[in-house]
Amino acid sequence: MLFLLLRLLLQHPGFPLLFLMLPLVNLAETSWVLTMSESEVSVIYFGLYKLLNS
Repeated sequence: MLFLLLRLLLQHPGFPLLFLMLPLVNLAETSWVLTMSESEVSVIYFGLYKLLNS
């Protein structure tokens, strides 16, 4: 799931902006994922993807 998300983001024209988000993603990976179910994480990633493509 994360690999697919990264591949989609790499194709996004706003990709440089993502470098600013990397620390947030790292925090999400280490803290949220430990307390959230896989479906909740998937919903968040899907929401981010839709936001970037709006």
